[in-house]
Amino acid sequence: MTRIGGGWGGSTFAAGWRLKDETCGGPLFEINQHEIDLIRCIMGEVTSVAAMMGNFVSQDDFDYEDFAQVLMKFENGGNGGMIAGHSALLGRYDGRVYASKGTLYFGGAANEIEYKVAGKDTVKRPYSEITGYENGVHREVREWVECCLNDTDPPIPGEEGMRNVEIAEAARLSAREGRVVELPL
Repeated sequence: MTRIGGGWGGSTFAAGWRLKDETCGGPLFEINQHEIDLIRCIMGEVTSVAAMMGNFVSQDDFDYEDFAQVLMKFENGGNGGMIAGHSALLGRYDGRVYASKGTLYFGGAANEIEYKVAGKDTVKRPYSEITGYENGVHREVREWVECCLNDTDPPIPGEEGMRNVEIAEAARLSAREGRVVELPL
């Protein structure tokens, strides 16, 4: 999975908290928590992490790495990877899943999925044609408002978010110590 863009620059996203490791933690702890969550949703639980991080391109005034490459091993025996950060002058957001009986691509500028199941034709479908599709940000806000109005628990419990944070912590530890980190920490 890839989610990488340019630096915060003078944009409205350059809020003070986003520029400090102490309050933001860097890309894996901030915006890329969503990608870690999506990877877990597709692949299952992560058992180990190996990562490299660095500061390569960004000119912004922040004190953390602007690039992370993370490899993950899953309970089901699968492997996964993620490129994250804000060190690219040309951003990208997409994902690929390679499995024994099929392949799936999603994202990119086309906002579509493309998949092929063994023995069948390739299918390309815009997100807008997928039954039940809803923009992720819109869904997140809608569900939050519904929980507040109805005094109900969120559909995804906080423990799920903590698992994602643990994976980011393992990646940071791996990059700093140059070793594979087993989970749980």
